[in-house]
This record gives sequence, structure tokens and C-alpha cells, in this order.
Amino acid sequence: MLGNSLSQTDRILSIKGYLKRYRITRAIGKGIKSFLREYHTKEYIHSEKRKDYFFLDNSHDYEDMCIVLAGYKSDLWDDVFDRIKAYVYENMDICVCSSGKKDERLLEICKQNGWSYLATKKNQISDVQNIAIDLHKAARYIFKLDEDIFVTKYFFENLKRRMTISNPTYYEIGFVCPLINVNGYSYVRVLEKLNLIGHWEKYFNECMHTDGIHHHMDIWKNGNAAKFMWGEDCPELNDLDAVAEKFNSEADSYSLCNTRFSIGAILFTRKAWEEMGHFPVDNSIGLGADEEAICHWCMFSARAIVVDENTIVGHLSYGPQNAVMLEYYKNNRHKFRYSGN
Repeated sequence: MLGNSLSQTDRILSIKGYLKRYRITRAIGKGIKSFLREYHTKEYIHSEKRKDYFFLDNSHDYEDMCIVLAGYKSDLWDDVFDRIKAYVYENMDICVCSSGKKDERLLEICKQNGWSYLATKKNQISDVQNIAIDLHKAARYIFKLDEDIFVTKYFFENLKRRMTISNPTYYEIGFVCPLINVNGYSYVRVLEKLNLIGHWEKYFNECMHTDGIHHHMDIWKNGNAAKFMWGEDCPELNDLDAVAEKFNSEADSYSLCNTRFSIGAILFTRKAWEEMGHFPVDNSIGLGADEEAICHWCMFSARAIVVDENTIVGHLSYGPQNAVMLEYYKNNRHKFRYSGN
């Protein structure tokens, strides 16, 4: 506090001096922070100099990009990438990302298609996605696909439309996703739309929205449940592309997911990624950490998880179903292969 012995003029000059020193100190602090932020970014982006990652850059600075996480399910790649090639719209950057490995076959696929390829030395799923987004500075809308997702004709266009044009009134969107046949939330909606709830319950536990982990786990653990959602003992689900046509032809429809959504196929914005603080990186491989983080951010930041119900894609299986479903895939390639339509 200024002493009473100071004149009013002295007090004013003292206060002005204090404010000047405060502004200078604050400016210096901002400068240091800016420098550190710039330094960190440069180190992060150019870390290939330290052999942290390999990047084949075929990007075009489009505002739309698609990350495809791949590297561990090579048996599926022909059909998965054929579908992406067939259905992706123009002016989108595709970046195939391998966490913890560099795969020469994926590199060649990317070269042939004019796509980018990112391979990190460290196997950390969140990290490779963060790097991919960071490398595509112009990207505002970011699709993310897993390597066991079979996209359909309307996937890309419908999700972009839902995000930008037909978005739900009175909701701030966290991310947009399609109906996915093998998915704890959306398998229920697929069965409801096709009047198959009763048929499901002849074979499995009651049909219930779930995260697949805490209750009603058939859709996550039971290989026969995955086969059912691909049409085994259920002819209405036998042709994924026919179901996609049916759903796309219906009146505009969406739902809001009220639980953790398995994010094998989603669309989010760069703004969302920045606001959530990017995907979390730790010393683990980060399996499921990206999903948990974005769903948690949506729930605790009042963002909606919007499911476009005019769109469906196929998901081969969850981890406990993989062995059964890989064999099923090999014996039923016609269900998964791009049909040419």
C-alpha cells in the first residue's frame, strides 16, 4: 500500500510505474510462452529428424481429411481400401496411419492412390492421430476410420452433410457417426429399423444399448452375434449395401447416443480436437484411450454424439470376436467386397 506521506501526484506516478512494470512482465511472459509453444510445435512436427516417424506427404491442403488407422489386419485391406477409394468424395486428403510400425504394403497402397502415409516408431494410437492432424494444417473436418470398417456409398457425404447442414437444432455437436452393425449402441437401432429385435432375442440376450463392457455384452464378446449382424441366420442383414440403400432412401433421421460410442467410423472437427486438448498420449499403446477421451469430453462439455441413421457401415468385429469373424470373412468375401455400385 502507498504511504499517506505521498502526494496524490506521487501516488499516481507510483501506480503508473507499477502498471508499466506489470505490462512489461506480462508481455515478456507471453513472449516466452509463445516461443516455447512454437519451439515445441516445430520439434513435434519435424520429429522425423529424430526418426520418430515416417511421413509420405501426398496432401493437398484440403479442408476435409480422413485418417485410416491400419497396420494389423492385412487380410481385410483389399476390401476396406477398395470401398474407401470407391466412395470418398473429391477434395479430401486421405492419410493412412500405422502406429508402431512401417508397412511396405500400406506404403505402396498409398503411393498408388495418391494418399499420404504416416508411420510412427512408437506404438501409441492417440499419438499417431495427433501427428496426422497436426501435419494437415488446413483440415477442418476429420474423418477417422479403423482398418476393419467397411464404408458404404453414402458414408462420407451423409456425415459431412449432418455435421454442416442437417445438424440437430439446439445441440452443439461433439462428433458425428453412422449406424455401425457391430456396435454397442447402434446395433439396437439397426435391428429396430428393420423390425428384428425379436429375431435377435431368439439367439442372444435382450437387445439393449450398451458400451459392450458393463452389461449386455453379446454384441462385444460373442462371435455369433457379430455373424448375425452380418446376416448369418438373418437374411435381412445379409447385404450391407442393400441396407445402406434402404436407410439412405428413408426420411432424414438421427439419434443422440447417450453412452460411450465405439469410434471406428466418425467425423469430428479440428475445433473439437483442439478444445478437447487432443487425444491423450501416455506410455501405453493407448488402445481405446482416444475413444474414452472424446466420449468423456462430449458428455462433460455438453456436446452431442450424433448418429446419422440414414447411413450404415460395417464393422467386422470387436477383439473377442476377431478369430471367429476373420474366418467368417474369408469364407464370405462376397458380403464385404466392393460390389461396383
